[in-house]
Amino acid sequence: MLTTIKCKYCGKELEISEALQHEIKEEAVKNAQNEAQKEVRAEKENSAKLRRQLEDLLDQLRDLKHKDEERELEMKKRLSVVEGKIKEELGRKFLEEHELKDREKEKVINDLKKALEAAQRKAEQGSQQTQGEVLELELEALLKKEFPDDGISEVKKGQRGADVVQTVIDKNGQSCGVILWESKNAQWHDSWLQKLREDQREAKAQLAVLVATDHPKDIGLFKYVSNVWVVDRQAVI
Repeated sequence: MLTTIKCKYCGKELEISEALQHEIKEEAVKNAQNEAQKEVRAEKENSAKLRRQLEDLLDQLRDLKHKDEERELEMKKRLSVVEGKIKEELGRKFLEEHELKDREKEKVINDLKKALEAAQRKAEQGSQQTQGEVLELELEALLKKEFPDDGISEVKKGQRGADVVQTVIDKNGQSCGVILWESKNAQWHDSWLQKLREDQREAKAQLAVLVATDHPKDIGLFKYVSNVWVVDRQAVI
């Protein structure tokens, strides 16, 4: 009769050899299950570890992305500031150059105005001088025509004195007096009278006549003013 033994795993009565085989098999299964469970736990731990590592990597990536965004934003701000400064500098230089050009244009315009005014004054002076010379020649020619026997002499340019000196000659051919003539073709000045009186004293003339195209209204055609006969051009003779 074969000896039997109760299996501690399944509780059945088994022969010793069969029980040993069964026990070995069950032990192997148990060991395999334990190993499988260990592997499962290890896989879970590895998975959890990998998941944590992945999460850490994702966090690092998000942090890097955030830092990149911050750096990009900071760079944009700096570029904006630099761009603003460049625009401000360019604007300032443009205004300075524009202002300089405006000043240059203004100077050119002012210089042209001054040159034009100087030319106009010179032209007016030349015109007045020419008109004055014409009036002198006209007066001299008129006196020579009306008083052919008298001595009519022109005072040369640059010499002190009036314009024309008339030496009155009587019927006997004798000098009986001197008339000093001054002609003015310009705006009236009272100083003309004083100068003509001084010329009269130096020339020792008996009469002084000022022929003027412009004079005070109260003079009319002629009037004796301050020891000088002031005569309108139209009333000379």
